[in-house]
Amino acid sequence: MLTHAVTRWPFALLHVIAFGGLLLGWWGAWPLVITLALHLALLAWGSATPGAGFFIVHARSLPDREIALTYDDGPVPERTPALLDLLKREQVQATFFCIGERVERAPDLAKRIVDEGHAIGVHTQRHAWWWGFMRPRAARREIELCADAIAAATGMRPALMRPPFGVTSPATARAIRDSGMIPVAWDLRTFDTAVTSRESLIERSIPRLKGASIVLMHDHAPAVMGLTKAMILEAHRLGRKLVRLDAMMLSSRMLCAVIACGTWFNASAQQGPQPIGKDHQLVQRLNAQASTSASVQARFTQEKRIKGLSQPIISEGRFAFLAPDRMRWEVSAPEPLVAVVVGKSVRMHEHGAERAATAREKQVFEGIQRLVGSLFTGTAFTEGGMQPAFFSDGDELLVELKPNQPGMKSRIDRIMLRFTGMTLLLMELRIIRPNGDVTITRFQDASQGSLLPKGIFDLP
Repeated sequence: MLTHAVTRWPFALLHVIAFGGLLLGWWGAWPLVITLALHLALLAWGSATPGAGFFIVHARSLPDREIALTYDDGPVPERTPALLDLLKREQVQATFFCIGERVERAPDLAKRIVDEGHAIGVHTQRHAWWWGFMRPRAARREIELCADAIAAATGMRPALMRPPFGVTSPATARAIRDSGMIPVAWDLRTFDTAVTSRESLIERSIPRLKGASIVLMHDHAPAVMGLTKAMILEAHRLGRKLVRLDAMMLSSRMLCAVIACGTWFNASAQQGPQPIGKDHQLVQRLNAQASTSASVQARFTQEKRIKGLSQPIISEGRFAFLAPDRMRWEVSAPEPLVAVVVGKSVRMHEHGAERAATAREKQVFEGIQRLVGSLFTGTAFTEGGMQPAFFSDGDELLVELKPNQPGMKSRIDRIMLRFTGMTLLLMELRIIRPNGDVTITRFQDASQGSLLPKGIFDLP
């Protein structure tokens, strides 16, 4: 694979040879001019072609039967509501890469995007034309400000981002990696902001949909409504499933690309998740911090995608755990609820009073307690109940757990975890079930090893 890391040293050598020959009088300036022109052309191509993965690997494709409609530059009060109405009528979930300043001006629109089951991602705070020339710190700030705006408006912190204009550079690639977000490209660009005729757009874009999976459009494009409707009709005609983008699924596909590309990717450090062994320093650090008296507390947002439901079930609250078997799971929205698990005892508090836990609630909360306990004490990675696979993504650690026991296999297909690089705190927990249902729990403001408040495992 042609990447910046693979090509920079060969070109540097060519430049030295061409310049050295010029100084020694072996030839004129043309060899140096040619090598510099070729190198600049390559850098320009890599900067403007995100799907090429020249500076950083972008997610750019989906499984064969899936298509994702994605929209950049919103939310725009003049057009986004009508677009959302259309998607709702057609029962289609899409993905919106939003500009932070526009989210701040129209937070209700950003919240509506999430509330109606669409995915939302970062498109930087200002969509500055000089994005490709920014230093890493400034670019990282653009990403973080946009993510903060989205989190404030929706209650959910985004995991996906798309660079402005699709442009990357070594500095912005570093900022994206440092942010921990997954950069997303496309394999069908409609040019809907340049071509304003609905008929022309449909005529040039629809035939290309057959070989595409991630479609780039814009909220504010004049013909976005007609183009979206045509895309939906053509996807149905082709028998393709319209989906929103999913962070963990995209991470898995990027990982497959890394493995498929083999040594080409090995030459380019930190370009997507890479498989690592149990002796890797990240895994060793994770095992070293495991403790039979581990404690943790955090805020969480949870998203349940259940087969048959057009929209995910979203909740948020706080979580606390003290090894080996004490857990508090407090939901603040959409309806207050507290579950306290101590050993095999599950107690519930709802509507201002304690009540008995149902059989389903006992199964769910005891399952969470056992899983969290095995994670923080380290047994999930060493015992026979789960088969772990480890991956590094920059300085972050990704873990995939697959159950070995038949009883567990019938309930869980796999569990996927993402840990921060600096402190190895759990950022995201995904449980994928055999029927396709997915529960995604994202943790914020986590503190591990701190003294938990007195009475935290008591009911209100």
